[in-house]
Amino acid sequence: MQKQEQRYLMQMFDILRRNFYKRKLDVVFEQQQYLNRSKINVRSVDIIDTIKNCFQKATIKERPDDGVLIKLDNSDFNIFDNSLICTKYTMGTYPINEIPNLIEYMRSINCQMPQWDKDFINYATNLDNEMMRMVSYSDYDIDKILIYRIKLQLHECRINTYAGTILQKKLEDAKMSFSNISIKTGEHWFSINILERPNVYGLRFNYTEVGIDQLRQIDRFVPIWIEKLTNTLAKKKKTEEINRLSVDAIVRQKMKSLGCEYQIKMYEKSLLLYVKLENERMIKLTVAKPSVRNIQKKLEIIERIIKFTNDIPSSFRITDIYKHINWTM
Repeated sequence: MQKQEQRYLMQMFDILRRNFYKRKLDVVFEQQQYLNRSKINVRSVDIIDTIKNCFQKATIKERPDDGVLIKLDNSDFNIFDNSLICTKYTMGTYPINEIPNLIEYMRSINCQMPQWDKDFINYATNLDNEMMRMVSYSDYDIDKILIYRIKLQLHECRINTYAGTILQKKLEDAKMSFSNISIKTGEHWFSINILERPNVYGLRFNYTEVGIDQLRQIDRFVPIWIEKLTNTLAKKKKTEEINRLSVDAIVRQKMKSLGCEYQIKMYEKSLLLYVKLENERMIKLTVAKPSVRNIQKKLEIIERIIKFTNDIPSSFRITDIYKHINWTM
């Protein structure tokens, strides 16, 4: 996994998704560059009528202050500010005038979208598994994982206007209530709160169609996720505590056997060790992610350094190199 992807994992699901679909859309756009057909001029042609004629089953709706929503069989598009936006991407792709064949471009995306969605779910699930290995599992991490998983559960939701109003009516008609989450709705949006995690509050989805069954599934999953993450957090903290105690014991035992004065500082993910030498010298050692194995190796090196350095007369000093010196051979 690339470092850039690791940085995004915890709280940047939307960026991960946007980057994934952008790569897919860029391929389709590049393929369009090889077409010889004329570009559609948005200023002189009624784009909406053209789309209606080419996609007979398309649903076309005005989005308040946000362009025109075009719903095809498998994908949703938005025309806004003379740009065509695939809603899975959410940001402007290309201005319409730069797309050589707008209709074929939309048709190609619509045909490929089901497979792209499957590929993204596999991709995002693998990242979730990687995230489980790499996070420190603080309570803050647990909240971010929960947000990530909720967004993944709702990833295949389609876009629609008045989605919040539609959802509210579904909830009222079903007389639906949830045990672990609460739902708030507006005209075009809804939000999810996790009752046991006050920091997961107001997770908002705009223009997003969602069904009762999807929300019920999230409600059922939430306590399972929390229990597993909490148990993992407890085990990880226990393991880290045992590791810290073991590392501390090894350092103290080694320093005692060498007869050296020292100071050790243990941090959450690092260790700082000062070892006093003769002739007013000292060794400073920093160890990132200290473990029994790597601290033992470092202490073996320190032992050799101590024996060598203590034999150096006090008139000799080993320092960082002076940049102002002109060296000669």
